[in-house]
Amino acid sequence: MPPRPSLRFFAGHPLHWLSLGFGSGLMPVAPGTWGSLVAVPLYFLIAGWPPVFYLLFVAGLFAAGVFAAGFTARELGVHDHKAIVVDEIVGVLTALFQCPPEWHWVLLAFLLFR
Repeated sequence: MPPRPSLRFFAGHPLHWLSLGFGSGLMPVAPGTWGSLVAVPLYFLIAGWPPVFYLLFVAGLFAAGVFAAGFTARELGVHDHKAIVVDEIVGVLTALFQCPPEWHWVLLAFLLFR
């Protein structure tokens, strides 16, 4: 069983902030679900953007997430540690693309994603 990253580890490098979903990956139970939840308020912040800017943001987050996740995985010594949840954030934002920014549609997309 790989060790769970600590709060000190999380705060130790900005790339850990992104790869660990701004701390959501530190949750002891269901870190992937908590990571997915981080995407919801982020979605409401960018939902009104033109589609091309939305997609560019998500693509940029994907690229930064790949880099950050690789860095964090090397630091943890585990290839795909369950605390690394940036992929969940990008996945939910991708699932929510073109979704009406109304809570019931967002909730449905979130539940279908999970």
